[in-house]
Amino acid sequence: ARLARCVARLGDARIDEPESWDLGFADAERRAAEEALAGWPGSGDFLAFSNGAKVQVKDWGDDNWHQVLVDLTAEHPGLGLALIGSADEAEAAERLATSWAGPVLNLCGRLPPRVSALVMARARAFLGHDGGPMHLAAAVGTRVAAVFSARAKPGVWFPHGEGHRIVYHRTPCFDCRLETCTAMKKMCILSIEPGEVLDAARAVLAPGCYDAPPSQGKGAS
Repeated sequence: ARLARCVARLGDARIDEPESWDLGFADAERRAAEEALAGWPGSGDFLAFSNGAKVQVKDWGDDNWHQVLVDLTAEHPGLGLALIGSADEAEAAERLATSWAGPVLNLCGRLPPRVSALVMARARAFLGHDGGPMHLAAAVGTRVAAVFSARAKPGVWFPHGEGHRIVYHRTPCFDCRLETCTAMKKMCILSIEPGEVLDAARAVLAPGCYDAPPSQGKGAS
């Protein structure tokens, strides 16, 4: 809404209308997404996952993600896991996915962003950091469970739409705008417990529409 107001002179963005979020996919892009999923046993029911974080303060840490994935796959042993991200994130994503019980497909670095969005449109839900894949998933109508640092105010960069679950701790240093945190040792994001993220993932994986206010955890107001 804030960004739309900045360009309001160009016309009404109509951000509450689904048609405004149509990315106008080409037939070739749709075919590329189908080919990416073709023959994969998990293509009928999967979770999209991205552990990428372009800035240090947004990185929740592999150990935390590992715990969430271990617990989640124990509850959904047949669920597929599609790894979404850039090529430099492929190795870390693959390492995290080794404990996943269901079928795994590592698409990191293999697809352009728009085709990744089409893949995520077929996912039951998206799980990951605050980042580009999260916003793409929301734009195509996929429910999101995302971990946020407190570098910005609550809601400023939350995904568009309803049914998402955001885990955000409003610590005293919130809205710092930092990309690298040293003095506070990333207390905002590292105070988030795996159980909180697991609950968020459970919510977006549940059948039907889940509509609840974002979790702001400890220190919230």
